[in-house]
Amino acid sequence: MTEQHTRALQLKNSPSTIAEVYRTTPIDGCKEFTEYINDAMVEDLKEQIKHTAFYSVLTDGSTDSGVQEKELTFILFLNAEGHLVSTLLGLNDVEHGTAEGLKKVLEETFLKMGMENFKTHLVGLGADGANVNLGKKRGLAALLRAEIPWLVSVHCFNHRLELAMRDALDKTYYSEISNTLMLLFYAYKNSPKRLRELRALADIMNEVVNKPLKCHGTRWVQHKLQATEALLKSYTVVVAHLENMANDKTHDRAKAKGILDKLNNFKFVSHLLYFQHLLRPISRLSVIWQREVVEAPLVFATLNTFKQTLGNMKDEGSESEYPEQQKDLIASAKESVEAENQQAQGEAQVGGAEVPSQPVMFKGTPLKRVKVGLDFFFTAHGKEYVEAIEGEFERRFDFNTKENEALKFTRILDIRVWPDDCEGLAAYGNDDITKAAEYFNDLLAGNTEDLDQGLTEWKELKMLIRDSGMATYHPDPSSVWAKCHKSFLSRFPTVLRIINILRVLPWSNGIVERCFSTMNKVKTDWRSTLGASSLEMLVRIKKTGPSCELYDASDAVEVFFTKKPRRAGQGGECSQPGGPAKKHKSD
Repeated sequence: MTEQHTRALQLKNSPSTIAEVYRTTPIDGCKEFTEYINDAMVEDLKEQIKHTAFYSVLTDGSTDSGVQEKELTFILFLNAEGHLVSTLLGLNDVEHGTAEGLKKVLEETFLKMGMENFKTHLVGLGADGANVNLGKKRGLAALLRAEIPWLVSVHCFNHRLELAMRDALDKTYYSEISNTLMLLFYAYKNSPKRLRELRALADIMNEVVNKPLKCHGTRWVQHKLQATEALLKSYTVVVAHLENMANDKTHDRAKAKGILDKLNNFKFVSHLLYFQHLLRPISRLSVIWQREVVEAPLVFATLNTFKQTLGNMKDEGSESEYPEQQKDLIASAKESVEAENQQAQGEAQVGGAEVPSQPVMFKGTPLKRVKVGLDFFFTAHGKEYVEAIEGEFERRFDFNTKENEALKFTRILDIRVWPDDCEGLAAYGNDDITKAAEYFNDLLAGNTEDLDQGLTEWKELKMLIRDSGMATYHPDPSSVWAKCHKSFLSRFPTVLRIINILRVLPWSNGIVERCFSTMNKVKTDWRSTLGASSLEMLVRIKKTGPSCELYDASDAVEVFFTKKPRRAGQGGECSQPGGPAKKHKSD
């Protein structure tokens, strides 16, 4: 919150109250006004949570610029309209980074928000796979489950995706590509002079150049794809600049030669193109799962689509499904190798003179070691890489394990896969609803009669959704369930409570990871002494608050006037609009 923002809010929302009554410079009152904006947002959140029966939390830890360990907690709940909402619950200092310390922080966060009975409403805990969070015996989830037996702990699906990719491609040629991209990134990151020369050379060559991007040490797959695509787009200019560096008598000469030797290698280029092809569907999956709200139908639909894509890539068998650029490169390499073989056998002699084979070119650059690279590409590429990824996905996204038992129930939420025939629809999901009701029986505070009632309601609700055409008017399953929550909760109380429990289960911590980026933008090295409460307040406004243009300050103004008496000017009178003026004792 800056002086400019404060002044804009004053002029837009209350020029006759705050700006005139509270006579101080905006920069002096900035912190206080920011507190009122935050307080109004917190009160609104408390009011929303008060009317929700079930919720889950997303949590993760990081270190800020002041080298202080922080724990971020987001809450996932259904609002009054039945839509899933994810918003910041708290940002707190961590005294001890143990599971017990994190549990204490989480409990304090709930208490600060007036949620003393959170244990009777908490459904799930979403976190990364760190042992302190999800350790089976002494992790945070295990400690909470000792008091909340139905708690579902979910290892963030985006983190699972990263781990699956890491394990699948470990000790393959992709490691060589990743290391080369890392060397290229630091070659230009650490030298403004080199980057300036690269851009100047691009202007001379009339080519487009992208700064080499970081592909290592980043959390999400799309960063690896972006680094790969940046190199392919700028390949011609990067190679030309490295050639210039390799010919200069400087200390960078050896490093430039080493990188250039990789970039001119057919094996490197052919695999770089293939991994671009391979990473695209994985990156697409990662981006979708990073949305602020991720629901079960989206997870199951995207997982199934991705598995089909992997199956198609594995069954390609030929180069027919490769990108055009790669198909052209492989065809050119095959022609070159065939010509070399003919020469070696003496079959390409014309009048006693050898017919030289054409060099294999990529973006105007001749590639080296083509025959070896081509043999390696067809020996170690494609099917083996895809099968490795497929195996890791089967292992990390297996819904038949005890760990993912509760998540498996959520597949019934995707109405797009419901059977079309009456008999099939009548039987669909009955077993999952029954098992879900048993699993969350303590949370539902139900009994056998409630379970039987829930199954009856489920059968009726399915027919109602089909016959009413809701699936046609609301093709998104989330919209259908929001409509049911708002319109039919009193008619189907048991089954919709079960549905609501399943809907708030956490799937991805992407929003928490992005909030740490927001935190680092707020608490920079120049503001490293920013207090915990001020940091939480600023992050909440920046992350979950509306833009300055759309902000309605009426709630914050109300807080402003109710916090403590206000007096205008030195003489001072009661500043609340419409209220009677209070006189000083001296009057």
